[in-house]
Amino acid sequence: MILLFTVPGAGLLGVGALVLGLSGVSGLWGDSLELDGALVSAAAAAFLAALLGLCSWVLIRKAARSTAVERHITFENSPVCNWILLIITAVAIAAGAALSTLQPAWIGLAAAPALTLVAIFSPLLLITGLALRGIDLGPVWRAAGIVGLGLTLGPIIIVSLEIAFALAALVLLAAVLAAQPETAAELMAIAAELQSVSNPTEIARLAAPYLLRPGVLASLYGFVAILVPIIEEMIKPLGVWFFATRLRSTPEGFGWGALSGGAYALVESLGVTGQGGQGWEMVMAVRASTGLLHITTAALMGWAIASVFREHKFLRLACIYALAVAIHGLWNGSAVAVAIASLAAVTTVPPWTVQVGAAGVIAFALLFTGLPAILLTMNRRMRLVQAQQHSETLLGRAQGRVQKT
Repeated sequence: MILLFTVPGAGLLGVGALVLGLSGVSGLWGDSLELDGALVSAAAAAFLAALLGLCSWVLIRKAARSTAVERHITFENSPVCNWILLIITAVAIAAGAALSTLQPAWIGLAAAPALTLVAIFSPLLLITGLALRGIDLGPVWRAAGIVGLGLTLGPIIIVSLEIAFALAALVLLAAVLAAQPETAAELMAIAAELQSVSNPTEIARLAAPYLLRPGVLASLYGFVAILVPIIEEMIKPLGVWFFATRLRSTPEGFGWGALSGGAYALVESLGVTGQGGQGWEMVMAVRASTGLLHITTAALMGWAIASVFREHKFLRLACIYALAVAIHGLWNGSAVAVAIASLAAVTTVPPWTVQVGAAGVIAFALLFTGLPAILLTMNRRMRLVQAQQHSETLLGRAQGRVQKT
């Protein structure tokens, strides 16, 4: 069943990469060249197509009853490897920032695809490795299936639900504006004025008075900090839900959740690769930190799902789901708070916006400290549980042999 998503996904992404690549190559002879563009998007599509192709190949071998894909997979990353990945990430981001201002501009454009992929994939590999260290994930084909779902069906469901709720909100907004002609006329005037402006700073200055209205802020926070986390934290560990009846232990569920979160973070990060150019290095740094969020919360959810199917602990699932939504909501809400505070650089804003921005920075600091601690602590706990279960299994086998003799 998973092949129904991975094979077409690989094909479509491969075609998209070819089209975007040809467009990007033709842009090398254009007048305006930036670090972002079609070549970066083409590289992102090609990379995802290659990953899906690999997952499909493993699943096809499983369908052909190959014993090679039945081998269990366990990540054993050393501190040296972690430092190497961290250094590679820093070098890639620094190189991308330097090349974005280099002349002639085609040099930066040509190097952008590789640098973007390295800057996105390396930290995700580092964080996922920390979550999975020493945990038996089961057979290779199942890990491939979980990653395949995380790269295809999971993001499709999440994006579809978020778009549906956004459209519903727009319909509701239209109904409200229909009852308030003056507000509708004001919005139309602002929209007309924004159409004639292309400078981002000027757009922020014109939109700030409207964005800072209580109703608009409440709607924005409600969608970004509440609705989006509710949807994503339930759907992200799709692979865990799919294989839930085959779970052997809670550590395995934790590992499957981390794989799912890493796959989703990769799709989300590569989906914004076109936001390069000026500030490219900031985009890459933000995407790396967002990967930490997605992997940690999805791993927690995987553990909780396994707790239901292995130990019938439904309350744990409810509490962990609420915790994951709260963490994700705090992250998104803090991002909105910092963005609101940044309006002070382009226009006059109320004093409370700066205070909200400061609170957002403090929340981010807590998250950057707390999420790695949660991930590493849970990994250690899962390895201990796994070791205990392995010891009990060996003891049971030994007792069985004694009884036979």
